[in-house]
Amino acid sequence: MISPKQRIVGLVLVVALAGRGQAQIPQRSPDLLRRADSLAALDPAREVQLALERRDHRFIGVCGYACVAPGPNGPVEVSNKELRVIEGTTDDVLNRDVERLNEVAYAYAKKYNQLLLAALGRRPTTRPAT
Repeated sequence: MISPKQRIVGLVLVVALAGRGQAQIPQRSPDLLRRADSLAALDPAREVQLALERRDHRFIGVCGYACVAPGPNGPVEVSNKELRVIEGTTDDVLNRDVERLNEVAYAYAKKYNQLLLAALGRRPTTRPAT
């Protein structure tokens, strides 16, 4: 049988741990919001042109459970060596700023990769989403 003192100690411990977990979730992520705004301002066509001039044929990737290169008809089949990942993309959406970065990054990567495929003369080979 649990004594009243043990119940109080247990309740205090549960409340303390619950409060600690919530305090660690940021309401805002200003760095990720700035990254989303910077990415939204980029012109994918211009960025593909600059990448090709540097002989950089890597696709843009976004991460969730796994990192993928969004394409016009689903994820483009590429190796990890062919992927440049947009830092900060994740499936762990903690707040609006993370969600905005994920949305902007996915749209940008999809357009960029579509343009890169066309410039390289490759047909999009897709793989099942993971």
